[in-house]
Amino acid sequence: MITEALGDEDKENNIILLNDGMKAIDYFQEYSIESQIENRIKLIAIYLKLSKINRMDLLKFFKENSKYSKISTIIFSNF
Repeated sequence: MITEALGDEDKENNIILLNDGMKAIDYFQEYSIESQIENRIKLIAIYLKLSKINRMDLLKFFKENSKYSKISTIIFSNF
């Protein structure tokens, strides 16, 4: 849904889609080693119905981590 909203013409955006909350945490923990990663991330979008981890726990992970706490975060649903 997000990639459709941005359209194919927006090739400059790097979008990483992860299909469950645990993969998201693993991804951010692995790449947090990179310097300045928090400056390259513009938005974190969390789907309302995640598998393997509660969406609020994922949101808490981002907001309690100083590298990611200032990044805009949205939770969305297809309802």
